[in-house]
Amino acid sequence: MLHCMAQKLISSPLLMAAITLGLQGCLARYHPPVVPAPEVAPNTPLLWPQNDLPVAEVEDQGDERLGINLGIIAVVEDQPITLKEFDGAFFTALKRKPWNVTEKELYNQVLDNMIEHKVLLKFIQGVEGFEVAEEVIDKKIEDIVKGHPGGWEAYRRMLEKEMISLQDIRDQIRERESLNAARAELMRGMGGPSPRAVRDEYQRRIAEFSQPEERDLGMITIFMDVYKNDKAKGRELVKKVQDRLKKHSFADVARTFSDGAKAKDGGRQGWVKEGDLAEPITKVAFAMEGGQTSGPHRMGDLLFFLHCYEIKEAGSLPFETVQEKLYQELFGRMRHENMESSLKSLKAKSFIRRLSPEDYLRYRQEINR
Repeated sequence: MLHCMAQKLISSPLLMAAITLGLQGCLARYHPPVVPAPEVAPNTPLLWPQNDLPVAEVEDQGDERLGINLGIIAVVEDQPITLKEFDGAFFTALKRKPWNVTEKELYNQVLDNMIEHKVLLKFIQGVEGFEVAEEVIDKKIEDIVKGHPGGWEAYRRMLEKEMISLQDIRDQIRERESLNAARAELMRGMGGPSPRAVRDEYQRRIAEFSQPEERDLGMITIFMDVYKNDKAKGRELVKKVQDRLKKHSFADVARTFSDGAKAKDGGRQGWVKEGDLAEPITKVAFAMEGGQTSGPHRMGDLLFFLHCYEIKEAGSLPFETVQEKLYQELFGRMRHENMESSLKSLKAKSFIRRLSPEDYLRYRQEINR
């Protein structure tokens, strides 16, 4: 579908005219050119606003119709967003679209993102002294090639197969670095959350940091079904384990006699909470005192002995344990809110006009019939 659409667009004389017309219009800050409007089918939206309509300086023209037949679906200041570049981003996003997101919502998400990039790039271009050095781009490409299987020659063949030039890659890197610089510039001077704010966040979420009671357990398991035809031998083994536990450490006995998966670790289960082990084992474990050994206990064909090394009482994680985590979360939230506010301010000061999703989706349906 995308390939077909791209072929139609590339071969369209209207698209070439749109690029020329768009660039000319950009220089005039999208005031309508003094030329007759092109002949179009009924109800087809035009790129240029009527001469008697003022050009808005803020993003309040979401319903203004642009000329999709001219290959431009949005303008940001003096930069057009072409149908061709939008289609590439839209169809990539369409492949990953969650089931509960409509195509209209996806259209708005993709176009909003592209508009945001245009606004950020325009902003950083106005910052005195800003420039992405060619050496930075060279280093980024070098890193890409180093990480590519087969090195430079394989990377070059991959670009040729995808019909991507090295200059395209350089432009992509320059744009990405510019966007990062723009975001960093907008956040310049932003402080972090105060100690009081971090402490208040801890108190507000204290339930989240509650810790249930835990036991550091060791376990010896004996599979008695092996001895179902020789029960006396089974009883003898259990008696031997009991006697050994009186003279040797629980871990040593477990290494010798336990059938459990952690026998080589001395039967050490580590810290467990209620529900981590089977209910009969949990019931015994959480009735024990620290340092106590208990058993044998039966659970079906399994006999088990337990040793409780240590008890960690229920409580909450100390503030000092989660302080850094809370600080980073609050800082990230502050950055997001400040970035959203800064972008909203930049967009409000920018000339932005966009095609409606209905017009775009209708057009896409028509050309794929």
